[in-house]
Amino acid sequence: MGFRSLALQKRSSEVWPLLSAIKGEFGKYGDVVSSLARQLNAASNSVDSLGRRTRVMSRKLKDVEVLSDEQAAERLLGFAANDAVDESFDERRTQRAVPFDCPKRKTPGSLRT
Repeated sequence: MGFRSLALQKRSSEVWPLLSAIKGEFGKYGDVVSSLARQLNAASNSVDSLGRRTRVMSRKLKDVEVLSDEQAAERLLGFAANDAVDESFDERRTQRAVPFDCPKRKTPGSLRT
C-alpha cells in the first residue's frame, strides 16, 4: 500500500501544474468568447439596421413608377437596364489578354525591311 500511495502522490504532483496551466488558458478562452459575442452582436445590429433602411426606402419608393421604356432608363441612368457590369472594363481586359499561341506583336521599328 505504501508504494501505491507514493506513486499516486507523485502523479498528483504532475497533474496540478497541468491543471493550473489549463485554468489560465481557460480564462483567456473565455475572454476570446466574450469578444466574439460582442462582435457578433455588433454585426447582427448592423444587419438589423440595414433591414430597417431597406424597409424605409421601400416605403418611400412605393408610389414611384418603374420606367417601362428601356431607352428612357438608359438616358436617365447612363447605362442599359440589362447591363450589370462595366463593358468598357471587360473590353480593356480582353484587349490586354494575349493568347499563348499568338505571335509577338511587331513594333514600328521592326516593320521596316
